[in-house]
This record gives sequence, C-alpha cells and structure tokens, in this order.
Amino acid sequence: MTRFIVALTLLLSSNLSHSMQQDDVGISKKIGLLSEAICSIYLKDATKVAKSSKAAVIRHMDKYENIQNPTPEQIIRFLNRNKNHMLCGNTNYMVESFRHGAYDELFNIFFYEELLVEDEGLYVDINAISYTGGVTENEPETVLDYMYREVKRESRSKKSRREIQRLIEMFEEYFNGKRFGELTDEEQAAALERKPN
Repeated sequence: MTRFIVALTLLLSSNLSHSMQQDDVGISKKIGLLSEAICSIYLKDATKVAKSSKAAVIRHMDKYENIQNPTPEQIIRFLNRNKNHMLCGNTNYMVESFRHGAYDELFNIFFYEELLVEDEGLYVDINAISYTGGVTENEPETVLDYMYREVKRESRSKKSRREIQRLIEMFEEYFNGKRFGELTDEEQAAALERKPN
C-alpha cells in the first residue's frame, strides 16, 4: 500500500493531462499467447506479478513486434493498443488481477511505478473491456465497472475494499477512468462487436 501512496504522490505533484497517446497500429500478432502468459502468472506467486508480467510483455514485443529492449513509453503504447484483446477467457487481464489478489502488483507496481514516464499524458489506459458484467456475467464492462461491483462485495475483506476504493478514486481523478456507459458510442459498439459468444 505504501507503493500506492508513493505513486499517487508522484502523480499529484505532476500536473497530469488526460490526453492519451496511442499508436494507430493494429493488434499485435499472437496477443492471445501474451494474454495466456499473464493469466498464468496470476496463478503463481502474487508478489512477482509486476516483474513477471513486464518480462512477458518484453519477450512478446521482441518476438512479435520486433522491438528489443522496449522503453516504458513503448510498453505503455503497446498495452494501450492491445488492452481490449488481452483476455483470460472472457475476462480482461486487468479485471482478472482482482480475482487473484494481484491488482496491487499489476496497477501500482507495474503500471504506475515501473512505467512512470516524464510525459504526463502517457499512461496505461485502464478503460479496458471485460465480458464479465450484467446479470449473465458476460456483458461488456470496463475495469471500473468491475471495481465498483467488487468494492460492495461483502465477501471481500475491509482492507481489500478500501484498496479498491482508493484505486477507483485514483483512476477517475487522474487516469480518465470510465464506466462502460461513459465510453463513446463507437467504443461501446466495438466492444459489443467483439463480444465472445
């Protein structure tokens, strides 16, 4: 949790703009293999998620993007470009991190510590789509939608709910976090088009 506070302090001291920079390149080849690798990392030691996920991304970028030793900026752009295609089944890899208690490692350490860059407008876009919402639990939703549901879940510890609530506040205030209904019509339509059967 102290890493969360340090990351938040760094972000508060910088004047974050909410403009996102993304490459207009297509989805990475074999992105499913990277998704599977990250999803399997969650099943192992939760204290090594940041290190192992970063290594998996770097290996993938080397092999399929032909980018050796990518910079944090390149990794951020890569993750943003592929965010909606990195699924563990129907669940986005970001949402899946909550199911395995790995969200602190993924968000606070990997995304907001190791990928903290001088360009204040460049950060990992957390508005990724997961197909875990609604009554059927396979409707599109964002990471934020999932977090709002989890923060109310009585089976979660009070500590976990407090941590998730702090992340919600940070995502909304500093990272342009949105719920599915707040996405543009085009983003919603694309998510519905990609919805698995």
